[in-house]
Amino acid sequence: MSEGYALLGLTHVDGRRFILKLGGVEALCVDGFREGNIISELEVVSGSDFEAVGISPGDVLASLEALFLRPHQSAAEKYHAAYDAFRDKQLARLEAGTAKLVLLEPA
Repeated sequence: MSEGYALLGLTHVDGRRFILKLGGVEALCVDGFREGNIISELEVVSGSDFEAVGISPGDVLASLEALFLRPHQSAAEKYHAAYDAFRDKQLARLEAGTAKLVLLEPA
C-alpha cells in the first residue's frame, strides 16, 4: 500500500467483491469494526452544512479528535493550544470543501 492511501476489501450483499480505495488519507481511525461486519452507513462529509447529511457539528469535532489525538492532559498548555489550532484548521478545511471526512458505520 502506498503512503496516503487506505484500501478496504468489501463484499456486496449479492456476493460481489470490491476494493474501496481512499486516496490522500491524512489520518485513519478504525474503531469497533470487525471482520464480517455489515456496513450500515457510509458518509462522505465535506462543506459547511454537515447537518444536511445528518451529522452534527459535535460529531464532526468528535471524529476529528478521534483521528488526531489530543495531547495528554498533563502536557503544557502550549501543546493544547497548538492542538486546538490544528483541529480548527482541519475543521475549516472540511467546511471549505478542501478536505473530506469519510465515516463508515458498522452494523
